Amino acid sequence: MQNIASTHAFRKREDASGNGEGETSGVSEVSRPIRKTGEPGRFDLSKEAAAERAALKADSDHQEREGDLPLWFAFQGPDIATRLGAGVLSTKAQKAINRLVPAIVSAGECGRSLSISRSKTWWAGTQRYHGTGYQAIRDGLDFLASHGWICMEVPPPAGPIGWQTTLTPSLALYEAVQGVALHACPLELIIMKDQHKRLMGYRDDRDTSRLRREVRQSQEFLSSANINLARVQAVAIKQSGGLYVFEGVNRAGERTQTFVDLARPWSHRVIHNNGDWRQGGRIYLPVQNLPRSVRRQLEIDGEPVTEPDFSEQHVRMLYARVGHPMPQGRAYVLDNFRWPDWVQSDKRRTILKRTILIMVNASTTHAAAGAVERVIYDLCPYSMLRRSEARSLARAVIKAMQEKHHAISEFICSGEGLRLQRQDRDIMLRVLKDTRDRGIAAIPVHDSVMCSASQADRVREIMDKHGAPYGCKVSDPQ
Repeated sequence: MQNIASTHAFRKREDASGNGEGETSGVSEVSRPIRKTGEPGRFDLSKEAAAERAALKADSDHQEREGDLPLWFAFQGPDIATRLGAGVLSTKAQKAINRLVPAIVSAGECGRSLSISRSKTWWAGTQRYHGTGYQAIRDGLDFLASHGWICMEVPPPAGPIGWQTTLTPSLALYEAVQGVALHACPLELIIMKDQHKRLMGYRDDRDTSRLRREVRQSQEFLSSANINLARVQAVAIKQSGGLYVFEGVNRAGERTQTFVDLARPWSHRVIHNNGDWRQGGRIYLPVQNLPRSVRRQLEIDGEPVTEPDFSEQHVRMLYARVGHPMPQGRAYVLDNFRWPDWVQSDKRRTILKRTILIMVNASTTHAAAGAVERVIYDLCPYSMLRRSEARSLARAVIKAMQEKHHAISEFICSGEGLRLQRQDRDIMLRVLKDTRDRGIAAIPVHDSVMCSASQADRVREIMDKHGAPYGCKVSDPQ
């Protein structure tokens, strides 16, 4: 049980004078929900509501506001619905409100709105993931909006996800949840997504039950291990309700913000893709989303962490599958490749390294070329002025990689990456079981494992034991 007021506190909104004495009584006209107009998919705010939303967007220490956060249920507050006067609703709708409000407020305090679909099709068969159904969610949202606790709007769709409803907490809601005691929501550990990356339901069988049991054992072991997050939390630029915001720099040298749920840092989730248990299956933990520089702030058993990894894992697995030796040198190195002058020398290695990863995971050569072209744009801003040259460079790099790796050409640009992820998940589960049996706290990060510095050699030995049959090789210590 955690108390928001004392730990993750939903902070009181300050007025213009900064004295923390914002509006506290009732629901003001300013916090009334937006009004729907005759134009489909469009919502208009009243003048007062627009001013409030602008103020909310400008909050969070004047940090630039970026995209909305997807819906996630980290906490639930058993008395939130009662506080907001929702006792007249069904028990299921009240439960939905108890889960929705902490997510909406946490996102708002970190300077973001929450994004959610109100389509019945989207919610079909997903109750195992959210703990509540479509009608309860809809009734809960309608109540919150009609009583002025949240602002809802439907901006134009961005990308393939289609229309999404954006939820922003009103000032009155911030005041209403002060001091609410929350506890973590139970999570479904095994996730299946369809071809459109939407959650889909499934029936449990012997395999899913065994997988869930193994994942839960790893999760419980890490939860009880001596892992110190204090230094990680100290470098966060914002936090609310267990949601922490970290600042980092991407490969293009641009400043970015990463949102990480540290309320349950060791919560494992295994995600399969395309409705196929043979595709995907990697293990995801919130701490994996920490910028690499921040992950190094973790301490295990009072020691700094190190991160042994499998070198060029998927490429080596493909060569092992066809029984052909790897080419000399690194998989992504191209000897005698002619680069245009506008590609800086320090960016070339990154372009090649990301190209081979893209080619293993892309479903077609055309898709791979588009992805490599975007990498070039990100790393070489000047290429935006040379779009045709950047496109030609992407194709040339891919062609050179195909020639170098002709022995595994049947798997390149064929979507094989998702099937390889299932295999590297199997490897990682064996590594985690072995480290757990030896009492070693090991945190999986896809193709690497974080552990204390004193256990690094033992962890490398375990990784080599389980990776070698698949052709994997543990990288040498730095």
